[in-house]
Amino acid sequence: MVSCSRLFKKAQTNIAPSKTTSHIITTGIYGLSRNPIYLSFVIVGVGIAIAANSLWIALMQIPVVLLIRKFVIAKEEHYLESKFGDEYRNYKLNVRRWI
Repeated sequence: MVSCSRLFKKAQTNIAPSKTTSHIITTGIYGLSRNPIYLSFVIVGVGIAIAANSLWIALMQIPVVLLIRKFVIAKEEHYLESKFGDEYRNYKLNVRRWI
């Protein structure tokens, strides 16, 4: 999260998905994953499940991923594609959504 925050600050663009984006970040962790912040949320959830030895918490990560993908990522990708066009489409072709 800290490294992502630094990349957004360096690019002088908003990290909040509800605010306007001025640049597509493609360096650092964003060269490996288009959604490293959401991925980190899921990894933390899995870590909590392992620490708590809880299958229930681990299984809850599945709907979390599906909800994030459908209601957050889909909206963000539509916005970025409409704003940045081919630049974002090329980024999508070269970098996976999660890992």
